[in-house]
Amino acid sequence: MDHKARQAAYCADVVYVTNKTVVFDYLRDRILLATGSSTLHLKLEKLYGADTRSRKLLLRGLHYAIVDEADSVLIDEARTPLIISTRVASGDEALVAEQALGIARELLLGRDFVIVIAERRWR
Repeated sequence: MDHKARQAAYCADVVYVTNKTVVFDYLRDRILLATGSSTLHLKLEKLYGADTRSRKLLLRGLHYAIVDEADSVLIDEARTPLIISTRVASGDEALVAEQALGIARELLLGRDFVIVIAERRWR
């Protein structure tokens, strides 16, 4: 679907959509609203013309969801991360990553965690 058709579909009372589609549309909207996205700010943008961020949004808000085959969505699909990336100002990410790697190097199998190979999990 093109952008306009997708916006129209999301305006319906009931929308049938796959989890990946709605998640990526949600992530795209979050990127669009990344800065200055208060309700007041968006209303003020509407005063400037037709090409505002709020008119580019796909979702009008998420209120309720009925999930068919929830185990598939929450377990099977959980192995595939749904990520859309954008550049952000770097802060303490390098320091946090270094600290996390330092902690991970100190963990010992059997003392800090156990791998249950038959069940494909750790505890």
